[in-house]
Amino acid sequence: MHHFVCGVSLFCQWGVVALSLSLAGSSSLSVRAGDSVTLFCNGSDTDLVLWQTPDHHVCHFNFGKCLPAAAYVDRLESIGALKTGNFSVTIHNIQPSDEGLYECSTDEQAGQSTLLGGVHVIVFSREETTSVSYGEPLRLRLYSREAVTVQFNPAGARASLPVCAVEGGTVTPDPAYRTRVSMREQEVTLSALTFTDQGSYTVLDSYTQLPISTMTISVRAHTENLTLQAGAPLSLPLHSRAAVEVLFAPVAGGASISVWRGVERGAVNHLGPGYEHRVSVRDGSLTLPSLTAADQGQYTVRESGTNQTIGTVSVSVADRPQDQTAIAVSVALALVLVLGLGLAARVMWRKWKESGANERGTPGPSEQQDVELGRLTEKLTDTAQPLLKKEESPENSQCP
Repeated sequence: MHHFVCGVSLFCQWGVVALSLSLAGSSSLSVRAGDSVTLFCNGSDTDLVLWQTPDHHVCHFNFGKCLPAAAYVDRLESIGALKTGNFSVTIHNIQPSDEGLYECSTDEQAGQSTLLGGVHVIVFSREETTSVSYGEPLRLRLYSREAVTVQFNPAGARASLPVCAVEGGTVTPDPAYRTRVSMREQEVTLSALTFTDQGSYTVLDSYTQLPISTMTISVRAHTENLTLQAGAPLSLPLHSRAAVEVLFAPVAGGASISVWRGVERGAVNHLGPGYEHRVSVRDGSLTLPSLTAADQGQYTVRESGTNQTIGTVSVSVADRPQDQTAIAVSVALALVLVLGLGLAARVMWRKWKESGANERGTPGPSEQQDVELGRLTEKLTDTAQPLLKKEESPENSQCP
């Protein structure tokens, strides 16, 4: 007489653990689509052990080998030590179609089957919520290698809209998404999100129409703070190829000013007063050159149709650092002045010394003082010369 134990343990994507059950008869557990579940079964190493559901065969062990059914190839893993009678298996990437009662049983002599136990696996949809910046892409994991469809339910709407269908690794977008949908490594990407893309995206099993995952997204505006030097350009991303408007609110206060209003594809429709010859738009960005203190404030990009804010950039303009050439020239001139004064003092000193003042009894400079004055003059000369040479070089002949 053999004694058997059968159980189940749930493995989440992050690691192990959620539920472990000992089965005397059958129990049930819930698992998210895309996660893994481990089914435990212990018996004799001489027995033929089967894992099956009422609808289909899962796998069987025969002569120490685990042989999965076609639907579980690449998804089922034997984790037990077969020599000790451990016939536990892990099923990866659980799908809605995997839901059902799993039974572990043995075939003994004379074809007698012994039921070790069972577990009812319930697969529920994954629920996720995220926020994406305006103009950025949405990446949607499919959690399935089977045929699926993706549907979009706009925020506040009841009806769902088709986005794409995926089968055999090929994505077929709905005509409304033809230029925006792509696929790579079981992940669908929807490019250039706008506020109209807010809502829920559901991945459905194409055959059962059961949900595998649902992602609810909101679209947020871009925000940025910049400090630029006077004279530098401002490059302002528009984040959209649709009709947008750029407004400027001066830091000093007052009403907002329309800087630029464009139509689809960046064609110019309007330039605000004072910006007719300053603004250019290229490669999805607006450029405002040669900033001054008057350009400090907040720049807002908004959709022309809805007036919803796409992005804001707060700009501070810092005084341009004093030109390094001017600083060097000032230092050199100061040293030359000091050098000139030192040389003049030395000449006068020598003339006074030679005038015979000492013969009239007036105390004159000592030899040591004369030597020290000479050393000071030489030191000033040595300091000034490198700076003067640097100013004379071609690379410093013009201000940067």
